[in-house]
Formats: sequence, C-alpha cells, structure tokens
Amino acid sequence: MKNKIFIILVFLLLVNLILPTINAINLTETGANYTFSFVHITDPHILCQSNNSNNSRKNELKSVLDYVISFEPKPSFIVLTGDLVAVGSGLAGALNYKEFLSCFYEKNNQIFASSDYTIPVYTCPGNHDYRYKKTIDNYHKYISNKDKYVLIYGNLCLIFLDSGYDVTLDPMPLGSGLSDSDILWLEEKLTQYSNYDKIILLHHPIFNWGNNGVISQNRLKFVELCDTFNVEFVLSGHTHSDEIMNKNKNYGFVCPINCDEYDTLYVQTESTFQYLGYRNISIKNGEIWIEHGRRAPEKPVKNVENINPTMSLLTKTMDKLLNPKFFLNNQHFCK
Repeated sequence: MKNKIFIILVFLLLVNLILPTINAINLTETGANYTFSFVHITDPHILCQSNNSNNSRKNELKSVLDYVISFEPKPSFIVLTGDLVAVGSGLAGALNYKEFLSCFYEKNNQIFASSDYTIPVYTCPGNHDYRYKKTIDNYHKYISNKDKYVLIYGNLCLIFLDSGYDVTLDPMPLGSGLSDSDILWLEEKLTQYSNYDKIILLHHPIFNWGNNGVISQNRLKFVELCDTFNVEFVLSGHTHSDEIMNKNKNYGFVCPINCDEYDTLYVQTESTFQYLGYRNISIKNGEIWIEHGRRAPEKPVKNVENINPTMSLLTKTMDKLLNPKFFLNNQHFCK
C-alpha cells in the first residue's frame, strides 16, 4: 500500500513539473536587460502555381523574407499571423501549403526564413486557412499541430491564438473568435507568465473601424484579460492595413512607441500580399518598442495576377453555396 502511495505521489509531482511546459517553446533566457528584435508579417495568401501562374504572391512573400533576414543585426525570429494560403482545405489547400513551404527552410519540424536555420518562423492560422470547410486539417498536417501555444524569449512571453473561421463574408469577414475554453486557457497562461512582458498574436483584430473583421465571440472578455494582466499589445493581420489603436479606438500613435507608456495597444500590420508589408518589434534593454509598419523596397512582379479562371469561378460559387451553413445562424454580433 505504501509503495502505491509513493508511486502516486511521484506521478503527481512529475505531472506538476511537466504540465506547465506543454505548448510552450522556450528559445532562450537572457535576463531582464535583454535586447533583440523580431519581425511581424501576415496574410501572404499563397496559391499554388497552377492558380497563380506568375507566382506573384510567392514572390511577394519571398521578397519580404529576403529583405528582413538581411537586417543587421538580424531579427531573432519572425511571427506570421495567419492566412498563410488563400484556400486551406482539400486538395487545393494541400497544394497551396506545399507552395507556401517552398518559401522556407525546414529542420526538425520547424520552418526557418534563412538557409542557415537561424531565424525561425512561428505562425497561427487565419480564416483563409479554414476555407472552405471550417477545418484546418491541412494546416495541422503541413504547418503545425498546435492551435495555441506560448513562445518564451528572455522575459518576453508571446501567446499565439487561433481566432477561427469566417462567420460573415462581407464587407470584411468576422472571425468565429475565441471559445470559452480558449479564454480559460488564455487566462491560465497570462497568470502563469504574469511576471513576463506579454504579447498576444492572432489573425483577426480585436478592434477595427466599424467592427469590420473582428472576432465575434468573447471579444470583451479578451479585452478584460488584456487589461487585467497588462498585456503590452496584440498583433494581428486580416485587414491588410497598418493600424495602431487602443480599446477606445483612439489612433494617431507616433512610432516608434514605447509600450511602457501605454495601456494595451491593438496593432495591425499590412499584408505581404499586394503590399509587401512588415513591422519590426524591438526590445531594447527590456523596453518594448513598436516600430512603423513598412514595405519591402522592391516588388518583383507587377501584381496583375493570372489566376486560373475555373478556380476563381469555383471560389465564388462555393461562397454563395456555403453561405447559409457557413454562418453561425446568421448571428453577426461581437461580444
């Protein structure tokens, strides 16, 4: 009996030691006065060559990647907040993800922007990664099996979330948002890493003009958690635009922004698709600075896309056919 009790106690001890590390990537520990930078990119919307024969989208993404990895000093890593591909499901999705991966270098189930495997790229899914079946099976197969996870770098904690699939299509798709279990998980992580500087990353913005394209479930609860746990800022894409605002939708912030001077900010970065957008985030002696959204200097192909007309027609037809079932009972709300 004593042996059984001892075994149970040892098991519980191991569980307590192991569980906090699940879904957490710890890159390095550099102390409180750490200095480095990383780059935010988003929305490349990659299509396989048969549906984008001049490879404009792939060339745009490669132009941005090649540009940012040339920086000195080099960024420690790159974050990509969703819409890796234009359509993520089915055979078309599989081909699109293979085209996406051809822009990167892979090693030990991790993608890198540089051939020397020194600049890893971390992603979360977007609404296009779900299209058109409201699943991200291909994302899980080709990119990552993690929908949400934590990345630790020095005293910085980055929390990646999945903001879901389309619940409307016009004028800008609302995301299904965060489930109650997502919110519970987020609160647990914010509590666990309360002594860290915290950044949250997800595809859909939390705030936007007219609430276009935001998450439709648990938005207010998300904002409450950001306020309670003093989240530095939230990084997103989806809108393909460059915006910085607070929860009151005040904007006009002048970059670079020292996050110590503000409550949680909500940051959108221009897409690599069409705009070759990116944004540097710099950490200098422990202070976090949001820099201007910028564009890679050269556009390799004039962006007049040669998209397969059959695929284009199929996409439009599926939008119409799937509309009634695609929505959440036509409840176009944000809460």
